[in-house]
Amino acid sequence: MEYQLSEFLPGNIYNLYNRYASLLFTKNELLRSTFTVGRKSYKHVFWHHYYSRKEIEFRINMLEAFIDMSKKPLTISPTFSLLDPSEKSGINYFLASVFTKLYSEKILNTKYLMHLDVYEKNIYNDEGIKIELRKGQKRPDFVGYNSDGWNAIESKGRIDKDNRGLNNGLEQVKNLKEINGEAPNYKIVMMMYQESEKLNSVLLDPEETKEYSIKLKVDLNEFIYDYYSNILLLLNDTNQIKNEKIENIDFIYVDFICNKYIVGLAKELFDQLKAYNNFDEELFNNKLDEIVIQTSKVDFIGNDGIIFKENI
Repeated sequence: MEYQLSEFLPGNIYNLYNRYASLLFTKNELLRSTFTVGRKSYKHVFWHHYYSRKEIEFRINMLEAFIDMSKKPLTISPTFSLLDPSEKSGINYFLASVFTKLYSEKILNTKYLMHLDVYEKNIYNDEGIKIELRKGQKRPDFVGYNSDGWNAIESKGRIDKDNRGLNNGLEQVKNLKEINGEAPNYKIVMMMYQESEKLNSVLLDPEETKEYSIKLKVDLNEFIYDYYSNILLLLNDTNQIKNEKIENIDFIYVDFICNKYIVGLAKELFDQLKAYNNFDEELFNNKLDEIVIQTSKVDFIGNDGIIFKENI
């Protein structure tokens, strides 16, 4: 999939530079991004067990319905053209969110990407906090984390490349100044758009931050739990769990969507997440880094330790 990087300053943390390039990824990687992007809170997923599972299935079905994954480069499916404008708008935003997750993992090395809406409602306690914005201000869609720090990303989905939409996105990411006292390494606007049915993307990284911008505080333990909420939900049914050793690492998984897919997690990570009251974020991420290095050549295992692949 072709993409453009723009407004990246020299000396940024991953030495990204302004250019046109192609992102290479597999079907498994794209499907896993659909599964993991922008999760609801951990408590929400488990309170609404049945509907949460159906929502996961819905996301996978949406991707398969509107992206033709048999073609290279990827194209929008014929089904998309039959939708009315309001339906196309909703589908475009969903697809942009999925590709935002994919780009954030493969280009920015982001392990955990969560929708900022979750943290307006669930930071440190059930009451949440109010994110203060000045009149007319909007904030970015997503915040992401890895061992190098935080990123902020605004996701846009359009039929055509839309410079006005990009400019609006730039204003949104400028409205986030700090996360847990640290300036984000990147503040990205990512727009996915169609060009003769082919999917393209542009990523912008503005330098400025507005004077009156958000200083966000996030409980990192809760952030990680929220990210893994869907996989914990599916692995919660111990009667369905299966085991497999991959690259000499033990994984547990379940069959998903009428045995069409396999979804799972490294067992050591699962065991640490189960020990909720004794969870140690630093210990967890150190173990995850070891697993990612050991499984780096396996396309169906992400840098979050999650398995997602077709059950062939």
